[in-house]
Amino acid sequence: MQPQDLQRRRLLALAAGAGLAACSKQEGEGAQKTAASAPAQAASDPQQAYQLAATGTGIAVGQTLSAYPVRVFFDPQCPHCATLWFSAKALWPRARFEWMPVGVLGAASLPLAAALLSDPDPAAAMDRHEAQIHANTRPEPPAKVDAAARAKVEANNALFEKLGGDSVPTFFFRHASLGQYGRHAGAMETEDLRQLLGV
Repeated sequence: MQPQDLQRRRLLALAAGAGLAACSKQEGEGAQKTAASAPAQAASDPQQAYQLAATGTGIAVGQTLSAYPVRVFFDPQCPHCATLWFSAKALWPRARFEWMPVGVLGAASLPLAAALLSDPDPAAAMDRHEAQIHANTRPEPPAKVDAAARAKVEANNALFEKLGGDSVPTFFFRHASLGQYGRHAGAMETEDLRQLLGV
């Protein structure tokens, strides 16, 4: 077996088994159902799914020159998303992450997600927000929601459905050295994430 084939097998095993945990849409109190909640028309080809994920709106952090950002769908009420946020921070010098907020875990999710997108410094707002979630503090949703930001979150929700998303965090990536496209659901420790992304 060639070394590159062996590395690909390790990558597949890592993607299958290294997730810590994820929040299911069904777990969300009053999780929102949309017309697209019928069987998802998910892109079955990993490269197509990665490219489709690029059409969402996200909060960019990390290496600005990275050609293949990691696209993470997250819900602002998800503690596993906060875990992934902090695991990924150590990789920011080597990789770019685009955090795509969705509102799937309850009524507060959509306004919280919209508030993150409409903040003047969304990356700093995201860092503060995820620190609260990581500390088991539930941020209050804003009383007023920016209509344009709300529409972007709703579009992300529809995109997540189209991609067959059923839990958060879910992310789409391209391995830095192998060029292989992939998808992973659930939080990961930093070292497992580094190996999965090849950075």
